[in-house]
Amino acid sequence: MPSLRLPLAWRPNVLLVTTDSQRADTVAAWQNATGAAPTAFSPHADALAATGVVFRNAHTIAPVCSPARASLLLGVSPFVHGKLENGIAGQMSSAAFAEDNNKSAAPLRVSDPWTRLLEQRGYATACFGKTDFGGGSGGFHHLDKAKRAPGHNQSFEGVVVDRTIAWLDKRTTALVWHPFAVHASFLTPHVQTGRSYRHSPIAPHLARAYDGRPLPQPRIDLGAGDELSSQDVWLALRNFTADVVGEAARRAYYVRAAHADEQLGRLVGWLRRKSLQTRTLVIYTSDHGLATKHTFHDGALRVPLILSLPGVLPAGAVRDFAGLLDVTATIVAASSGFNTTEPLPPEYQGFDLVAPIAAGRPSPRKAIAAALYDSFAVVTPGWKLAYFPEAGEGRLWDRAADPREQLDLYQRAADNTTLGALRDGLLRALMRWRSQQLPLRFLRANANERATAGAEQVKAHTLDLRMASVERSLQDDALAATGEEYCSE
Repeated sequence: MPSLRLPLAWRPNVLLVTTDSQRADTVAAWQNATGAAPTAFSPHADALAATGVVFRNAHTIAPVCSPARASLLLGVSPFVHGKLENGIAGQMSSAAFAEDNNKSAAPLRVSDPWTRLLEQRGYATACFGKTDFGGGSGGFHHLDKAKRAPGHNQSFEGVVVDRTIAWLDKRTTALVWHPFAVHASFLTPHVQTGRSYRHSPIAPHLARAYDGRPLPQPRIDLGAGDELSSQDVWLALRNFTADVVGEAARRAYYVRAAHADEQLGRLVGWLRRKSLQTRTLVIYTSDHGLATKHTFHDGALRVPLILSLPGVLPAGAVRDFAGLLDVTATIVAASSGFNTTEPLPPEYQGFDLVAPIAAGRPSPRKAIAAALYDSFAVVTPGWKLAYFPEAGEGRLWDRAADPREQLDLYQRAADNTTLGALRDGLLRALMRWRSQQLPLRFLRANANERATAGAEQVKAHTLDLRMASVERSLQDDALAATGEEYCSE
């Protein structure tokens, strides 16, 4: 039997485990990192965090399934890949996922999925479970949606993990070793619907996990009145308030999150048994927060994010900001051994998280933007501004003074010079970011025509542009507007 005790050589395996609609407060390690009471039942995620890094301010790029999942594969925002909402097929994202031999799609690509880039570097890639990223195989060598046969009495996540482990067992016993990059994609804690997902059983000990255990406090205080305005109900649903959603439904949601945690533990346990923990970058996160989604409130926008690579990343570390686009960039950086002299694709909008954190530095992400159809938002350590251009309306929240996001300051800023300057500065930063959401790969690939002198300057700028620099500008502009001096640790 060939030995698998090869030097890391800075080409680790990648195990990406994602859930669907998981709030950050379903993970006790996140609660501890943010100073909240650790009420969540998440022993396996907590153990993973103890071997790596948990992020206090991890955000999705889009609080909707398909746009977020397409961005996670492609490394660009929904404004770039075009899949702006569930049920809307973005031409650019479909072209990006098309096979290499599809000559008609190639000129339309706005990005290469990380799967294609890792394949070029010798990785074997596979995805098990929910896809919903908007096109074909997503570039995976092996794609298994883990559909269960009628009458099957195992959970969807159990099937995902079984098939993931079976595939990994074959890879690790092969005579020719290739690093692997596997995406195990759970559906829970999203409410499970559809013929293949209904009646997904939860183990009895997990069904009782929250018996006698307090749930995280609701983020919206509805007060004692019996009458609820439509705005109260809207906020309550999107922030999971017991008065509207119901205590039993909230408890069932956290139980489903505990179920996802147990399946994560099975995958990490396999790595441990195979002595692959120090050779595998494990990433645990979600596509967005609570299933009601479609909002820029924290319940939908913030997600759990844990990275583990023992011996490389510090154990039990805490960092602040990160996003799904950074996860994509980190996966691609892993395939080059986190070689900082080997740049990421110029169209990628995220940052490698591992190299700076391994060197003891803060996260390179200091503020973050998000997209929701044609609207967009920016989040800094202390502030959040959302803008809805079609309605010409905005929202502004003081994250420090109003962590429950109950008091919208956007209109009040008109009567307060200091607050007005902050609001306008954030809006300018956000508008600048939105205006620079360019299909850079498409533009670079087609910048081969002869141009006039003036156009040549634009062409040269396009060829030199790196989309990560747009993210840095957003961070600098947003923090300058709020007057915050960023220090994540």
